Amino acid sequence: MAEDTSEMTIHEACGSSKDKAFALVEVIMVRFVIYALLARVLLITLFGGIETQNILAAYVVGSLWFIIPFGVVMVTRRDRSSFGFTLRPIRRNVDRGMSAFLVLLIALMGFGILSALGWSYLEPRGAMLLTSLFSISLILVVLLIGRDDEEQEISNSSFYGDLIIIMLLLVLPILGGFVMGQLSILLVSTVIWQFVFSGFGEEAFFRGYIQSRLNEAFGRPYEVKGVNFGVGLIISALIFSISHMLNTFDLYTLTGQLAIWWGTFTFVGGLIFGLLKEWSGSIMPGGIAHGLEAFGEAIGILFS
Repeated sequence: MAEDTSEMTIHEACGSSKDKAFALVEVIMVRFVIYALLARVLLITLFGGIETQNILAAYVVGSLWFIIPFGVVMVTRRDRSSFGFTLRPIRRNVDRGMSAFLVLLIALMGFGILSALGWSYLEPRGAMLLTSLFSISLILVVLLIGRDDEEQEISNSSFYGDLIIIMLLLVLPILGGFVMGQLSILLVSTVIWQFVFSGFGEEAFFRGYIQSRLNEAFGRPYEVKGVNFGVGLIISALIFSISHMLNTFDLYTLTGQLAIWWGTFTFVGGLIFGLLKEWSGSIMPGGIAHGLEAFGEAIGILFS
């Protein structure tokens, strides 16, 4: 009973205005000051500058997606499971992740369409096409949530089948590269980095830490298909979107150009992954769906 009360306090109760302001300032500072500063220091110290082409730099900076949220939870002695840092129930979460990935394929196909048309997701028409497709995926995820049966047990064959499919999606591009004589460090690194760091790392940071921290303060007073959510879902998606806009802009020297259009479809993507976290209480389904974008990224390298 005590555990249920804790969940109610964190996810559905609403804090004071002071609590809300503090939580909002905290997550903004952690993302745009602490993370940005640590990443900058690491790049300059270890690789001689932020413009380095060293492939290891992405892994060093990407590790911060894990280190910072887990560090915050440990230092503040918060319950890890309340921040989505749990695998349980693992069978259902793997099944949810694979179901979400299949729905997300509609949006991911958009990148192939852009390539065929010679469009870029950094320009209006490309970004709007992707935003439309991601919006369709968002609607389908909501419908998927409504069809989920909590009482239905996930069989061994279904669970292990999901695991095999995940492994095949990650390994097949690498085998394809070997057969085609195009196996490269870039190809292998893309699969690893996209699945582990972009997938599970970003989910740990944006949905695990940021969204859950905001839920503590703002509560989850709204409901869709039996899943509670709050403004933390919207704000975390917005921060996720802005983070992508800043990929082409140096926040400290104010140089470069904001990738505004990159922020459109990533905002909708943030809503999708955030909803998966609220649905499951874990970052695992979002990590799987997000991370399996590695398949599309790798295929793009093979046929570019």
